[in-house]
Amino acid sequence: MGDVPQLAVVSRLFVLPEARGHALGGLLLGRAVARARELGLQPLLDVVATDTAACALYERHGWELLGTVLRRWGPEQLVTLRCYAAPAPAS
Repeated sequence: MGDVPQLAVVSRLFVLPEARGHALGGLLLGRAVARARELGLQPLLDVVATDTAACALYERHGWELLGTVLRRWGPEQLVTLRCYAAPAPAS
């Protein structure tokens, strides 16, 4: 059996609406990935599928869509999450 990667979850990443469009989301994401890599961890995240701006950000930065899952967030609320893995580190 091969090595099983240790994981780091990027759990929350927010940029105020008035601060968007200045590459801040990409900078924050890059720093989170860099720190995870320093610790020898594989960064992962999930995002609500309807947050198309966030999905586009992750995909622009090379994050790989692993799949989608349904998550119950309340007694009558199901949401679709898109699960991503950070791109492999540059050689």
